[in-house]
Amino acid sequence: MRNILIAGAVVVAGTAGYMLSQKEGKLPEVASRLNAAEMLLESIPADTVVFSGQLESFPLKNYLRNTTFAQAQMPPELTYELEKGGDPQGLFFSSLLQSYFSASQSAEEFQKTFGLNDDFLGAFFMVGAIPVLRYQSDDPEAILKLFEKAEQDSGFLHQTKQLNGHSYRVYHIALKNEQKFELVLSIQDGWVTVTINGNKVETSDLEVALGLKQPDSSLQASGKVQSIQQQHNFLPNSIGFIDHQELVTAITSKDGNSLAKMINGFSGDDQKAQKFTDLHSSECQREMAEIVASWPKTVIGMRDMQISEERSYVKASMIVESNNSPVMKALASMQGYIPSYLKDVPVFGFGFGLDANKINPALSSIWTSVSNTEYSCGPLIEMKNNLTQSNPAALAMFTGMIQGVKGVGMAVSDFSVNLNGPAPDIQNLDALLTLSADNPEVLFNMSKTFAPHLASIQLPADGSPVDLSSMIPNPKADQIKPMLALKGKHLVVYTGEKSQTMADALAAEQPESNGVMNLSADYSRVFAPLVPLMEMNATPEVADQFQILKNLNMKISMDISFSDKGIEMATQADMQASKATSAQ
Repeated sequence: MRNILIAGAVVVAGTAGYMLSQKEGKLPEVASRLNAAEMLLESIPADTVVFSGQLESFPLKNYLRNTTFAQAQMPPELTYELEKGGDPQGLFFSSLLQSYFSASQSAEEFQKTFGLNDDFLGAFFMVGAIPVLRYQSDDPEAILKLFEKAEQDSGFLHQTKQLNGHSYRVYHIALKNEQKFELVLSIQDGWVTVTINGNKVETSDLEVALGLKQPDSSLQASGKVQSIQQQHNFLPNSIGFIDHQELVTAITSKDGNSLAKMINGFSGDDQKAQKFTDLHSSECQREMAEIVASWPKTVIGMRDMQISEERSYVKASMIVESNNSPVMKALASMQGYIPSYLKDVPVFGFGFGLDANKINPALSSIWTSVSNTEYSCGPLIEMKNNLTQSNPAALAMFTGMIQGVKGVGMAVSDFSVNLNGPAPDIQNLDALLTLSADNPEVLFNMSKTFAPHLASIQLPADGSPVDLSSMIPNPKADQIKPMLALKGKHLVVYTGEKSQTMADALAAEQPESNGVMNLSADYSRVFAPLVPLMEMNATPEVADQFQILKNLNMKISMDISFSDKGIEMATQADMQASKATSAQ
C-alpha cells in the first residue's frame, strides 16, 4: 500500500528527474475550469490500461514518519552490479540510488532531497504502452541538483529536446539487446512528468504523455474513476484499476485502442507478431470480449484513512470485479470459516476457510460451465481442451478424506527465543492451532490411521484437555506444555494462558461460512525476538535491515472473501511513529 501512495517518490528516486520551479500546478487547456485532480484526469487517456492516482491531498510527511521510512544503506550487491566495468549509465543510476538511501534516513530529509510536497497529488497511468508518472512539486530545484550530482558522478549526461516549444530532458538508455529508449523528464506549470520514449512511439502519443496535448477522450470525461469510487464505496482520494477489457481489446485488435496501435507498431513484420494476428479474428474479438465482460476490471481503493503526526491508519481493498453470477455463486459456496479469535491477535495470526463439502460441487459447476461453452477462437479452443483434461471429479477422493472441514486457524499470542544455550531455542510460547469441522472428533479418529502414536488418545467430550507433552519431545516442558482438546466443533492444540482462553471461547462458536483467508501480524512483536537470532550470522548491512523490521511499529491484517461484486482482498494497516521518529 505504501508503494502505491508514494509511487512518485520511489520511481523518480530510482531513475532520474528534471524539474523547473513552478508553484501553481495547472495543466494546459483546462486549468480555468477544473480543480487539480480533475485537471490531472483530463490529461489521462480514457483507454489507459493501468491507473493509480492520489486525487486528493495526501499528508505524505506524516505517513512516511509513521512507517519508519529510514533504510540502512544501498545493498552492496546492487552497487556492484550497477558500477561494474565503470559504465557511465550504471554509475548514474548508482549515484541516484545512493542518494535515495541516504535521504531515506528520515521523512523530512527524503522530502527535502526530492522536492516532494507535504500534500502529495499525482498518478501513474499508461498512454498506450508508455508508462507515465505525473505529480506536483513545490520545490523542483532540489531534485534538479540531485540529478546534476548524478551526472557529475558518472559522466552520463542528458540531452535537451523540444516539442511544441516545450523543453524537456532525456537520458538515452541502452539495453543488453542493443535496443535503446529515452527516459524523459519534464515539468510544466508545476506538474512533473516522468515517462519513456522509443523510436516507434508516435509524436502525438509523446505529446499526450508529457501533458502537452489533451487525449481525444480523457479519463475525467469517461467517468470511470468516479464510477469505481461510487460502486465500491471507496474514498475519493486514492483509486486505481487494471482495465481487463481495454487489455483484451489491445491484444485482439490492430487499432481498437492506443495500446493496440502501439503493439501493432512495435511488432511490425516480426514473426512474434503472428501471435497477436491469431487473436485478431472476428471470432476471437467477439468471444474474448464476452469473457472479459464478466471480469471487467481489478480495482483498488481506500475505505478509511486517518493520518496524524503520531499514527497512520488505512483500510483499503483490491477487488477483481465479476459479473459472472454462476462462477461467483460457486466460489462463494466454498467459503469456509475464519475463527473470531483472529480479529485481535497480539503477534501473528492466520486463518484459511474452505468448506470441504462444497469444493467438488463448486469446481465441477465451474468446469461444466466452461467445458460446455463452444468456441471458434483458436486460442480459446486450446484453453478449453486443456481444461477438459483436468476433470475436478478427481478431487472427490481427497475431499472425502476431509469431509466436513470448514477451516483451520493459527494464532501466536507471545513467544521468546533463548540465545544463551548451545543452540537457539524457543523459551516461551503462547500459541493456538485449530481445526473446525462439522464433526472434528471423527476426523481426529481417522487421523489415527496415519499417525499410530495418536491411537491411545481419547478426547473427552466435555472439552477437557489432553497433555501432549509426552508425545512431543520438549526440553522446556515446564514452560511450554501443548494441550489437545475438543471444543464444540473445533479441535484445538494450545499452549499458554491466552491461547487457552481463546480455545475455551470456541466451544460456543459455530463454524459458519464467513471468509476464505485471514492474515495478521504485529511487525515489532514478530521481529523483536527474532532479530538477535537473525543477526548472529548476518553481515552488518543485513543486520541494519533487521533492526528496521524490529523498530517498525505497524500492525497489518488482510482478508480475502467472495461476494456478489467479485473477489475481494481487504487490508488494514495501523502504523505509529517510533519514539525516535516522533522526537525529530
